[in-house]
Amino acid sequence: MNAFAEAASGLKHYMIFFYKINKPILWILIVCISILQTNVVAQNITHAEWYVDTDPGYGNAQSISLANLPNLSLTYNRLDTLSQGLHIIGIRSKNANGAWSFDEHWLILKQAISAQSVNIIKAEWYLDKDPGYGKAINIPLTPGKDLVNLTFNSNNLDTLVSGLHVIAVRSLDANGAWSFDERWLISEQKPAVSVPNLVRIEYYIDADPGWGKGMPLALLPGKDSITVPAFINITGLTAGLHKLFIRSQDSNKVWSFDDTVHFTIDSPRASPFINVNSVAFTNACTAGSFTLGYHATGSYNPGNQFIVEISNQQGSFMNAGSIGSINSFENSGLINCNMPANKQQTGGYKMRVRSTNPVVTDEQSLSLFVGNFFLGNDTFKVITCSEEKLDLTHIYNPSNSTLIWTIANPSAASVGIHNVFATNAFGCKDTALITISLPTATWTGAVSSNWHTPANWSTGAIPTDTTHVIIPTGTPNECEISAGDAMAASVNVKGAATKLRIFSGRKLLIRSNCASVPQ
Repeated sequence: MNAFAEAASGLKHYMIFFYKINKPILWILIVCISILQTNVVAQNITHAEWYVDTDPGYGNAQSISLANLPNLSLTYNRLDTLSQGLHIIGIRSKNANGAWSFDEHWLILKQAISAQSVNIIKAEWYLDKDPGYGKAINIPLTPGKDLVNLTFNSNNLDTLVSGLHVIAVRSLDANGAWSFDERWLISEQKPAVSVPNLVRIEYYIDADPGWGKGMPLALLPGKDSITVPAFINITGLTAGLHKLFIRSQDSNKVWSFDDTVHFTIDSPRASPFINVNSVAFTNACTAGSFTLGYHATGSYNPGNQFIVEISNQQGSFMNAGSIGSINSFENSGLINCNMPANKQQTGGYKMRVRSTNPVVTDEQSLSLFVGNFFLGNDTFKVITCSEEKLDLTHIYNPSNSTLIWTIANPSAASVGIHNVFATNAFGCKDTALITISLPTATWTGAVSSNWHTPANWSTGAIPTDTTHVIIPTGTPNECEISAGDAMAASVNVKGAATKLRIFSGRKLLIRSNCASVPQ
């Protein structure tokens, strides 16, 4: 494995490749991997201890119970034995790997009580830089002589840069005397940087043309780890030792270092020559699209086209079909291709690239297997009431396929348009739409007053027992049921002046019992 890139934030790109020369191409298999280095796993604390003034040595101080991690406490009953003046209390801990922490120290003062204690009237805190007494961030309190469990909100910690910081707290008494500052060391660590995708791989032989100007290899976007079969065109090179350089770029526009492959040519092969150096698809599927990379040697004229052709099922290019092209006289590039929908799912197909000016045909055609997948036609369903639900799961259930619905519960679907996406075992994809509607017809009265005349309805059809009927105001003719009985799921007559006439001997049958009807 050759490490060939190390970007910021611990990100590394690696390449592993294998190669062999099969004239006139150099065959290379490249495996590109992006790795984000992670932090060391934290170890359990197994021991804690403390001492006063003199350090007795690691493991020899007073032990502290670990029963209440992280809220450890210690009791010192021998303060009366200390001399008057300043003293130091030291605390440290050891983890499961046997590593000791740094000692945390506190300064304490023992002095005889010479005056009556006074109330604490103010407390404040600051981060890193002391703004001066009385100028730090205030901690709300009620004045008293023995204040405990004071709390404060540190809402601006998210603005800190990564690394170590100091939080300090102090108080002021009624005599105007400030306490010592109590300090805590904290560490701000930002979330790990996500691994960026690789967006370009390119190579060059012997002389560097500059970043972004090498021969590109087709790759699938959005892949952190990719395997790229690369077929390097080595025609036109002289006999002897040569160097192949490969590099990649990620979505942050960071380039890797160039990795190198040394190879030797014994018998030179003359140009011009064209070959497919890479293809970016998981599987070749009918009606699918993919990117193909080509590498041409020789000179090509303005107006030249590089055309990607596909053979028939027997691998013959006698009546080859074009699946992609690019107008270019550059010696390398990427071509967008579209696989025809009429191809059968089978092996035996081949792809090649040919140029038009001059005419050069790829002699090393690429064999491939084409997959075919058709989920089914779009589906239309109707329901009578908006509160009804339909089970859609039985409509599309192809074997050896994975279905993804755009509706959370496809077994209880309501009115609307719902999508289902399917992927078969070969990796080919297809999609279908299921439309669930509530049939509605609006009375227009365009030609007469007869309910049974199709041209009088917005749908151009006479309502049925599943149709919700709306009769609005201001139509040319009022609606009348006279020629025969009528039926509907519901009838909504708009406005007090709007009329629906049902002649003697005729009936209007309402077939639904919906909680609500279309308006």
